[in-house]
Amino acid sequence: MNAAAKNHEVIARNLAHSSVPGFRRQMLVSETFESALENATLPSGHEAWGVSPLEVVTDFGQGILQRTEQPLDVAIDGKGFFTVEGPEGVTLYTRNGAFNRNETGQLVTPEGYLVQGEGGPITIPPEVPLNQVVIGTDGGVRSKTSTYGKLQITDFVEPQELQPVGATMYFADNLESSTGTGRVIQGSRELANVSAVEEMVAMLVGMRHYEASQRALRSIAETVGQNTNPQS
Repeated sequence: MNAAAKNHEVIARNLAHSSVPGFRRQMLVSETFESALENATLPSGHEAWGVSPLEVVTDFGQGILQRTEQPLDVAIDGKGFFTVEGPEGVTLYTRNGAFNRNETGQLVTPEGYLVQGEGGPITIPPEVPLNQVVIGTDGGVRSKTSTYGKLQITDFVEPQELQPVGATMYFADNLESSTGTGRVIQGSRELANVSAVEEMVAMLVGMRHYEASQRALRSIAETVGQNTNPQS
């Protein structure tokens, strides 16, 4: 029942963020029934509490790229993350490339975090019309007359070790990194890699699992009660 309830929470979060660009769906990993049964048959003194949730993992599979024709919307087709400067200068990573230009011309995320280029934050002067801004497949940001920098695309050997920060950001705690190999696509957003239909089906299955487990637990409790209290 605990595993089913936790799975319900994970699915509900996926559904709540299914329309957020760059969101990566999460999945619950639970021990198998066979493993739980084996633990239950170990020598006395070992407590076995049935199938237990082990951890929540992130699915970093790529989402669908949606054309928006907005010059500051960019998506990564392939491996890699955009690099941004989070609160207190902490470096964060995201697949959400729905960027904006702030009042000083700096490229920022929807949260207002500075987007990092290979040489630092990228600044597009406010007087430059956005329809003249070109972002190449290599991440280079330029206009007809100037070059403003190159998006820093970072990849990781073990992306599963990234720590979620909010809905679409991740923190890397001393992880081995490299330059991302994905192509940058201007005028597109990467949608969440969540299928609302599949998540709804999984939620229904999980609810049935919870109800079945609840009925089984009630039957066990009634049987134990009858054996320990014959007068009941």
